[in-house]
Amino acid sequence: ASTNMNANSSRSHACVIVNVKLRNTSRKRVKRGKLILVDLAGSERVSKSLGDHVYSGVRFSETRAINVSLSALGNCVSALAKKKRHVPFRDAKLTRLLKDSLGGNSMTALVINIAKDPASSSETKSTLAFGSRAMAVTNTRVRINEEVDYEQ
Repeated sequence: ASTNMNANSSRSHACVIVNVKLRNTSRKRVKRGKLILVDLAGSERVSKSLGDHVYSGVRFSETRAINVSLSALGNCVSALAKKKRHVPFRDAKLTRLLKDSLGGNSMTALVINIAKDPASSSETKSTLAFGSRAMAVTNTRVRINEEVDYEQ
């Protein structure tokens, strides 16, 4: 689904979740882990990606939904970076999904992609600002998720 800003846009976020369980039968313990890989759709200005006169239809709805979820993620990252008591994880499906990865018992890596095109400078600036805010998030003490294996 191409837009004026991206000829090969998928117009969606992509997420893969891998749950891992390591069972130690001699100690009757189990360790659990989760790997979450997320490829976020880029935030796009409606006027740039769809043109000046298209503010309805499927493409507009997709662009709006992507921007709402990215905004919710930015709000969560800002709240975590500022160590606020309330973090609005419930504002979007994306933030509910990433709750365990943001500031909890986890290790998180973030890779951001920016455009070299001068016409995309405002998007590049906001992406870099998001990356800076995300770097300020500190996780709680990361511990191994080990518990008694009741299934044995």
